[in-house]
Amino acid sequence: MSLARNASPGEPFPGEAPEKSGLSQFVHDLAGSAVTANGFAGELEIARQQVTELLKKLPADTDPELMKELVFQVEDEMKHCLFRIEESLEKLDDTIDRIKAG
Repeated sequence: MSLARNASPGEPFPGEAPEKSGLSQFVHDLAGSAVTANGFAGELEIARQQVTELLKKLPADTDPELMKELVFQVEDEMKHCLFRIEESLEKLDDTIDRIKAG
């Protein structure tokens, strides 16, 4: 069975809604991926906050250097990475909006 198209690029497949063809489909797929990434970033932020709370429960005699490094990784590094993800997703959303506007 051939999956080759008889329609020109940008034209919908037979039975495909016109608004889901070509660029519209691309933008739809891109937006869906952005929403998914944003959801996972939100879940990572919740996990980061929970780890921060767990770090506070470690015994008082926990090696200070180890504790310092753990706090740095969770509060600085992870927070910075999540900020950059959020920043990138906002830029992607803006780009998607500009493409939709034509």
